[in-house]
Amino acid sequence: MPWTLQEILDHADELADRFEAFDPAEAEEVPVAEYLLQRAARARVRSHAQFVEALTTALEAGTSWTRIGEILGISSDEAEQRYADLVEPLEPTGPRLG
Repeated sequence: MPWTLQEILDHADELADRFEAFDPAEAEEVPVAEYLLQRAARARVRSHAQFVEALTTALEAGTSWTRIGEILGISSDEAEQRYADLVEPLEPTGPRLG
């Protein structure tokens, strides 16, 4: 969800406070290999979240599991088995009975 202007300004103030309070003598140096691992782990989480969002959007737009499988280079059954649990069940769009 997009941030409001006030949330952006509050976050900017928080970052400014942290920057001004930073003391390099108290900082912990992180080895390059560990830093790269941290960066890769964060990127993996972001990538997964983007995938789930795209999958949810595609399903909500009516994309079939057959087409999703084609896009991913796997069968529709494999796509559904692998990824159906990542998305919340969609509300039926047709008329409700009962």
